[in-house]
Amino acid sequence: MNTATLDRHSFDVYVDPERIREFADATQAHDAAYWDTENPVVPPTFLAAQVPYGSAEFEGVLTSPVEQNFWFAGPPPHAGDRLTAVSLVTATETVNEFFDPSGRLVAETWRKGVDSAVGMRAASRLAAYATDWLGAESVRRFRTRIWRELAPGEELVCTGTVQQRYRQDGESRVDVSVLGVNRSGEVVARAWATFAE
Repeated sequence: MNTATLDRHSFDVYVDPERIREFADATQAHDAAYWDTENPVVPPTFLAAQVPYGSAEFEGVLTSPVEQNFWFAGPPPHAGDRLTAVSLVTATETVNEFFDPSGRLVAETWRKGVDSAVGMRAASRLAAYATDWLGAESVRRFRTRIWRELAPGEELVCTGTVQQRYRQDGESRVDVSVLGVNRSGEVVARAWATFAE
């Protein structure tokens, strides 16, 4: 991250089950881990959406790709979890670290690019596709690059490919790539993700 930090602050995050379900519904996610339990798991891009980046209503045209990375130390947090977030913001990047009550780092989000909801919408749709395919509880990393704006209600056609399988941190893991295109066939976004198997 750029060392010229403009802002550093911490805040508490309560993972609300209804917010998770609203988020999953908005991104068209169908994995049972979002719906069939009292304490649903957070979608990969959910924690970043809880952070006030600035104007979430901005719907500008992308002038450069938005890049984002979502990392989890193990299974993602669940509804009911209380986390402390530390946010580091520079002119070009934002890093958010999420800690459980014991102080253990459980998740980290990173974003580079325009400060808006533009990247979040496409990234969250790709994440929904990937977690429906490989399981929301199993995501360990989800990195995206967004090239075009995805308008509200716009269709995103997603496809995924397995890149490799291996063992890491005592788990069998799979790396996949995901591609999202609009109705015109233009690439809107790509993602590279790691899931436990």
